[in-house]
Amino acid sequence: MHEDASRLPALIKAGLLNVQFETIHPFLDGSGRIGRLLVTPYLCAHGVLRTHEIFQSSPFLTANLLVERTGLSAPTVKAALADLQRLGVVEEVTGRRRGRVFAYRRYLAILSEGTAPLA
Repeated sequence: MHEDASRLPALIKAGLLNVQFETIHPFLDGSGRIGRLLVTPYLCAHGVLRTHEIFQSSPFLTANLLVERTGLSAPTVKAALADLQRLGVVEEVTGRRRGRVFAYRRYLAILSEGTAPLA
């Protein structure tokens, strides 16, 4: 995990991290889930999953803002947003074809848990 001499890409190392974890923790239940859970923080720590941090700081964003903040191309950002929308991670909230705003609804739901006024 901390080895740098091979210069392997972070995505390959994340896969190896998962395999190594499952190898040394061969329990009947839970090893796979925990091993896969380790992949996300590893990729975030190595800058592979930057869009997640941007949505955490601004849960409502447009494709243009994402292009500006990530330095990725517009087609790459639009393809990523389409995938995130298909997976239910983000939701388009304007209903327009241009200037669409995407909301990180699941994150907002977690933040608002337990905030309902007391009766």
